[in-house]
Amino acid sequence: MSFLLRSHLTRFALRNVRQSSDVSFESAQKTMKLMRILSLTVVPFSIIAVGVNAYMIEVEHGKHAPPEYKEYAHIGIMTKKYPWGDGKHTLFHNPRSQGIKGKGYDEQ
Repeated sequence: MSFLLRSHLTRFALRNVRQSSDVSFESAQKTMKLMRILSLTVVPFSIIAVGVNAYMIEVEHGKHAPPEYKEYAHIGIMTKKYPWGDGKHTLFHNPRSQGIKGKGYDEQ
């Protein structure tokens, strides 16, 4: 069964390659020109649109206050202090979103 499937797929792939190699030089030039135009016009506008969308979502998200800090026993377990600062803050600590056990958020 797998032999039949493989032989049919191979035959199909070879037929496509043979047909695509018959394309004229002018047709290839037109396709290349179309792809160049699309990549110089559509792609930059798409990148700008995605960037604006991400910025708008981030601005909307920034308007919300973080949830009230709740102390859980399984969160914030430290067996030893960090070797920098006061020993309680991680290296990339975010004072608005990461609470410290026994203290809560640094900024409100």
